[in-house]
Amino acid sequence: MNATEIRALLSLGGIFALRLFGLFMIVPVFSVEGYAYSGATPALIGLAVGVYGLTQACLQIPFSMLADRFNRKAVLIAGLLIFAAGGVIAAMAETIYGAIIGRALAGAGAVSAIIMALVADYTREQVRSRSMAFMGFIIAGSIILALAVGPLLVNWLGMRGLFWLTAVFGVMGIGLVLLTPKAQRLTPYYVDPPLKTLRRLVVQTRFYPLYVTVFVLHLLMTALFVWLPPLLTANGIGVAKHGLIYLPLLVLGFALAVPLIIVAEKQRRMKRIMRVGSFLLLAAFGLSLLSQNLTVLIVALGIFFIGFNLLEATIPSWLTKAAGASEKTTVLGLSATAQFGGAFLGGVLGGVLIPLSSFSALAVLTLIALAGALTAIKFREPPYLFTWIAALPAGAGSADGLLNLSGVSEVLLLTDSGQAFVKIDRQAIDEEARQELSRYFARPVDF
Repeated sequence: MNATEIRALLSLGGIFALRLFGLFMIVPVFSVEGYAYSGATPALIGLAVGVYGLTQACLQIPFSMLADRFNRKAVLIAGLLIFAAGGVIAAMAETIYGAIIGRALAGAGAVSAIIMALVADYTREQVRSRSMAFMGFIIAGSIILALAVGPLLVNWLGMRGLFWLTAVFGVMGIGLVLLTPKAQRLTPYYVDPPLKTLRRLVVQTRFYPLYVTVFVLHLLMTALFVWLPPLLTANGIGVAKHGLIYLPLLVLGFALAVPLIIVAEKQRRMKRIMRVGSFLLLAAFGLSLLSQNLTVLIVALGIFFIGFNLLEATIPSWLTKAAGASEKTTVLGLSATAQFGGAFLGGVLGGVLIPLSSFSALAVLTLIALAGALTAIKFREPPYLFTWIAALPAGAGSADGLLNLSGVSEVLLLTDSGQAFVKIDRQAIDEEARQELSRYFARPVDF
């Protein structure tokens, strides 16, 4: 990766980490500390913990469509301001209903898809999957760290202090937005009305199998981690030790998934590798179904993490490759909506599975994993674009005309570094387009 890509990834990864840490450090402590709020009941405490997911799912698409039509950074800053405001409201609340409103408002800053779209803007197609893998590791690591550190922080800061810290994280995130490279994004003119675009992106066969896959992926993940902890506890493994099982398996799963991600990108085998990920999920639950022995379940969990990391890193890359330049954030928003919808239903399902026998619970999860593996058969190979980097020529005119050249899909002008990222379909570019690019940038097209 070049310096601009690294700078962008570190800034955007930091925003993701701060936001997720602020949301998830509340989860392991609120069921105990939440009773300090007036009117708290177990049901309302559960609602306060999970309500952010509902507002996330509802507002991902509106935020995403705004970011496809207006400045992405401005929309991202607006979302982080809403996130910070939610922390302030929850910190100042005296009743459980105020805490619920604050958590809901924090979730309403639904900017996950915008961050991923900015990652796609700032990274070349050649390193896109690795960039998304990095973001996936930031996401998983932030959640695990938040769950581990939350109980320590609440002893020092108290419940209200955690909510104030959430607000501080939102402000810090805005600072990181300002540190991302300055850029002018040129995309084809948006011709369809928003609702027509949304309907088209929902039903297109190149996208909906991916939506189903991410829905199944997060449904399985959430259901598994609602159902599994009581089982581990029943087998003599205390809650404090659960992280010692999850963290090494997650790191190992990521390490084993990275080579496959690189192969998918360099060898143009994303469809095959994605199918491998889907079938690894099925293999994990199938193996655990054959034997409910605790050791077998832990091995199966390791297999699950390989498949999870593989899909979690590859799906956003695939979506940004397949989507049009002015549709990326909307497509990622649809994917995020499927993700949070799956997580919500997975939580409900996990609660239903707890009283069932291990065999019955795993049979249900295996059937869901089978549905995901069958969906993977419908995957279609995404387009593989090449990002050509050139220095911005001094005194050159408008670059808008470059979008009319055959094979040129998008142009990103990085004004502070004096570079241009030109995304090109090398199979579609013709000699006239090559000559025009060479003339504008005063250098030959060297690919």
